Amino acid sequence: MKYDRTLKLFDMADEDDIAQQGPCNHIIRVAFDSAVDNEFDYAVSDEFWPILPGQRVQVPFGRGNKPQNAFCVISDVKKEESFAGDGKKRRLKKILAVIDPKPLIDENLLDLAKWISSYYVCPLGQVLGAIVPAAVKKGAGVKEKELVYIADGCDELIKELRGKKQKQVVEFLQSQKAIKEDSAVETGHVRAEVGCGATPVKRLLENHILKVLRKSVFKALPVIPDELAVKSEAVTLNDQQEKALEHINGKLDSGEFGVTLLHGVTDS
Repeated sequence: MKYDRTLKLFDMADEDDIAQQGPCNHIIRVAFDSAVDNEFDYAVSDEFWPILPGQRVQVPFGRGNKPQNAFCVISDVKKEESFAGDGKKRRLKKILAVIDPKPLIDENLLDLAKWISSYYVCPLGQVLGAIVPAAVKKGAGVKEKELVYIADGCDELIKELRGKKQKQVVEFLQSQKAIKEDSAVETGHVRAEVGCGATPVKRLLENHILKVLRKSVFKALPVIPDELAVKSEAVTLNDQQEKALEHINGKLDSGEFGVTLLHGVTDS
């Protein structure tokens, strides 16, 4: 799919908005999860960089600059190869936000999506939207975790502490050697161990004795009942299944393009 070169979709009308977003030294190419059969280039403010293929961003689209979600499909497009690089002095619109902290799909899945898009003549964005489960796109199963650690160079501030609970929070973090981001302790765990509410931790953060770190983590998956779990026992294939598997492996080993239709009883 070629990226669009329609001026009305790219030429930014509001100079003030452009200036407020800061300098842009990078360009990305995106695909929309819709029937739009083109990919589009957008400028990226330095504050949002880096953005990797597979991440979603929010961008202004169309004459009304309506915010739309899109997948980054190429990161760091060269200016001369972008919509703005054809010598016509056109400006790229800038992305509004980064939706995902990490790519939702990896390089292999992105390559597969591009192949599917080409083979079935389907917009790349729609393919990507179909690959990523709806629940994942909505952030289901992900929660924000808050952690704290002792700030560097605050020994004098710690000595001046008067609050009993604040002292206990600091002492607990010191016992855990929570003095860097990689050793930070979850805030809820700190409060439980010290036996305090949110106020002591909040005061320590306000006085720059503690620093906070936020991470997005996946919630634990529900336990699967034994009767529903798939056993990891060796599977014995029948003659027809063996023949089908041998054929498919042969196609894969050849490294050549091929289409195989599997037709049989469901679950066979």
